[in-house]
Amino acid sequence: MNAELESKIEQLLQAQKFSVASKLLLKELNENGKSAQSQYLYAGLFGYQGKFDKAEEACLQALVLEPDHVMANFRLANALNSQAKFFEARQYFEKAIELEPSHPHFWNNFGTSLLAQKLFQEAYECFSKAIDIDKQEILFHTNVGLAFIGLEMYQEALDLAMKLSQMQASPGDVHYCQASLALAFRKANQPDMAEDLFSKVLRSDQTNADNYVNVGLAQLAQNKVDRAIENLILACESDSSNVEAHWSLAGAYLIKGDYRQGWPLYEWRWRRKSLPELIKSLSLWNGANAHSSENKNLLVLSEQGAGDTMQFFRFIDQVKLKGWQIHYQCPKNLQRLFKQTGIVDNFPSNQELKELDCSSYITIGSLAMTLKTDISSIPLANKYLQADLIWNQELVDVIASEQNIIKVGLVWKGNPRHANDANRSMQLETLKPLLKDNRLKIFSLQVGNVSQEEQEMLAKYNVIDLSENINDFADTSVAIDQLDLVVCVDTSVAHLCGALGKKAFVLLPFAPDWRWGLESDKSAWYESLTLIRQSHWNDWNSVITQLQRLL
Repeated sequence: MNAELESKIEQLLQAQKFSVASKLLLKELNENGKSAQSQYLYAGLFGYQGKFDKAEEACLQALVLEPDHVMANFRLANALNSQAKFFEARQYFEKAIELEPSHPHFWNNFGTSLLAQKLFQEAYECFSKAIDIDKQEILFHTNVGLAFIGLEMYQEALDLAMKLSQMQASPGDVHYCQASLALAFRKANQPDMAEDLFSKVLRSDQTNADNYVNVGLAQLAQNKVDRAIENLILACESDSSNVEAHWSLAGAYLIKGDYRQGWPLYEWRWRRKSLPELIKSLSLWNGANAHSSENKNLLVLSEQGAGDTMQFFRFIDQVKLKGWQIHYQCPKNLQRLFKQTGIVDNFPSNQELKELDCSSYITIGSLAMTLKTDISSIPLANKYLQADLIWNQELVDVIASEQNIIKVGLVWKGNPRHANDANRSMQLETLKPLLKDNRLKIFSLQVGNVSQEEQEMLAKYNVIDLSENINDFADTSVAIDQLDLVVCVDTSVAHLCGALGKKAFVLLPFAPDWRWGLESDKSAWYESLTLIRQSHWNDWNSVITQLQRLL
């Protein structure tokens, strides 16, 4: 293949003119047959379109024809890396570097692969090699900063980030790189440094709503709620369709207890995800009473997590009092628990949903707004669920076998897929003072997500693991009912304890979820809960000290 044609095809690929590039490649293949270079370019065609498996295949064909084809090795490494095939990618990155060690992007891309695997020291060394070759490329310096953050060298990363604006690069590139580092700081639970960087980007560009959002989110993570609200309002004014701005502003108002302004913005969650197709033919319930001349069937849809569902279930009673027949699409692990209330008329299966004759629908998270609930009018804060001991006699017997001692349930972490799980969950190791307390008998209510190391620690301190006897939240409610109290982080068990009226200590991160408010040790949603808050960021030790004092 001649150099002119190759250059033209590469330009077409970069311009995303894939159809034209494909025709030229096909013509080359028909006229001159398959070559390593043509297969390499085919790999580029597939890679630019995100078809990484096909790019991988084309690169392998190129290397069969020419094993030392430098760029085919490199492109294959990138294709494998994009499929998270890190082990395979490594050998081709190393091969490309062996063939051409002076190519800075080989080192840089290898480093980004290592970053994705959290091999931060190796990544740092690769980025440093890239900088040795090309000291002016701002992206290489940014990646060094990302490696610093991974290595918890936060001040070094911040210093480097502040120096990026002194480099010979376009303002747009500088802003992008600083914002990338700021996002990494936020993910690494360093919101103060994230705020510093995001503020710098914002000062340089006050036309982009996302810049206000990023500063606001960093401030929310530090409980600077009023300042966050100011920036999020500016974001909404700058871009009235910015979903993240409105959604984040909802959380800011709600955590302050300003439900009047918070609930309407809370509805922006439906711009982040789609409503089910099922309800498109139904009207949204507006809170009105049912009339005898109309269809009284109301479809209530679950959403979000089990904790949210239990929190908002209290409002179903108010809907029932308005004369509606409640058809509740409820997760199976909550159905037994909710069924015993007698409030819900029907728990339809997914198949039965399609056959329901309902006139209106409401999602359970929208009931508080529709019923015009404010911080002072939250219903049923004392107790609205109860356990039935016949659900699980084995659990009753296991817990009853421990006598003349304080029985404490324990949950130390939540769903790892939760967006804020890194902050709300804690290490079991941190709870050693509780595990070692001879006054207490600890029962683990943790279901799933328990490592081998944690299992060994539970066994070491004679903690009774109840998970094998727990299949749904009805079972969990039986266990909670038989305990004297529960100690848990912000997860579904906290809501279940509150709904059951069981005494519980809820261990909260410094910047908690909106429903727990900012300061009080009491919850507006659940009277039986005592909230124990971190005094500063990521400080679980002070929480444990407070817990021991309360126990």
